[in-house]
Amino acid sequence: MAKQMGDETQRLTDSIADVTEEVKNKGLFRPDVHAQALATFIQAYTLGKLVNDYNPTAVSEDDWNQFIMNIVDNTFLAQE
Repeated sequence: MAKQMGDETQRLTDSIADVTEEVKNKGLFRPDVHAQALATFIQAYTLGKLVNDYNPTAVSEDDWNQFIMNIVDNTFLAQE
C-alpha cells in the first residue's frame, strides 16, 4: 500500500506542478515560485485543514481563510 500511496502522491504532485508552471508562464504567479514546493504545500494545506476540523479548539473558518489568503497573496501571486 505504501508504494501505491507514493505513486499516487507523485502523480498528484506532478499534476499540480505542471499547472503551476502554466500559471507562471502566464505571469500570474511569481517566476521564482518553485512548482514542486507549491504542489507539496497545497497537499499539506489540505491535510492541515483536516487536522483543524478535528481540533476541539479549531481556528475559525474566517481566520483560517485569511491566513491562507495572506500566504497566497504575499508568496505566490505576481505583483502588478
